[in-house]
Parts: sequence; C-alpha cells; structure tokens
Amino acid sequence: MQWQFVAFAMLPSVAYAVLVSRVSLRATVVTVIAISALEFIFNSAMLGTFDVFSFASLLLFVATGALSAQRENTVYLRLQPVALEIGIGLVFFVSMVVFDRPLFAILLEEYVGVFDVIPPYQRGYFAGYARTMSNSLPFLLFIHAGLVGAAATLGSIRTWIWVRTLGLHAMIVALFFAERLLIEPV
Repeated sequence: MQWQFVAFAMLPSVAYAVLVSRVSLRATVVTVIAISALEFIFNSAMLGTFDVFSFASLLLFVATGALSAQRENTVYLRLQPVALEIGIGLVFFVSMVVFDRPLFAILLEEYVGVFDVIPPYQRGYFAGYARTMSNSLPFLLFIHAGLVGAAATLGSIRTWIWVRTLGLHAMIVALFFAERLLIEPV
C-alpha cells in the first residue's frame, strides 16, 4: 500500500511552516524545492514510473518559490497547494465528465493498492464508494483550495498549515463517510 505518498506530499509545506520564520526566505524556498524534488524522486521510484502529480507539485513549488523570492513575499509559496488542488480537481473532473473514467478510483486501485488491504468480499462496496468519491472529490478539492487560499492570504502560518494538511485529510475522511451514508446498499 502506498500511503506514504500522502504523508510525504505534506513535507514541503511542513518544512515551509517550520523554516519561514527561522531562516532566510531564499533558504526556505531552496529547502522546500529540494524536499519537493526528493518527494518526486521517491514517488517515481516507488511507483516504478514517472509520478505526474508530484512532478506537477515540484514545478509549482519552483514557480511559486521563485515568485516569492523575487517579490520577497512568502504568500506566493503558500499558494502552491491552491494551484495544485485546482489542477488536480480539474483533471479528476474532466476525467469523470468527459471520459467517464473515475480517475480517483483508478488511482486508489492501481497506484495506492487499496484492494491489497480490503478483504475480497468488501471490494465491490469499496469500488462503489471510490466511484462516488471520484464524482465528489473535485468539488472538495476546489473548496479546500479556497480555504487554503484564504488561510494563506488572511491567516497566520499556523492556521495555513493546519488547513493545508489536517484540513484536507479531515475533509476527505468526512467525504468518505458522507458518501457511505448516501450510497444505497447493493
């Protein structure tokens, strides 16, 4: 199971929150980009293929980090997750609406390996949940991106990191349980 991807994806943001008030802006930007590059290398090695999501994250960290350094304003770096979530949400939405492919469900099965830990008799139910979450997740990502953007521009770094990390996971768990309540038993 590839759950380490989720935890490792948060490291650049956590590093930012820890470093931004302790070291120079340039040192913070370089460290965040380096950690994001390590995340990309690690994820690609674990998957055995080029990891598009962590590469997009790395490119956005480079772009927002350069903008932050150039304008000497850390808010641009805090907006990286906003751009990433909007992009991923759009990819999930287009995949479902245009191609009728539940990309989130496919990722859970093929890349995360979720069926490796689910007993065979529960896989059908979980597949249904994953499909409905594929429909809802883009909207959750758009809402979360808005919350992260508000926290980045209006809140403290502490508020931003909580919304960015635990907020996303809490919203996904809440969505999963809400979806379970709304799905009719087969």
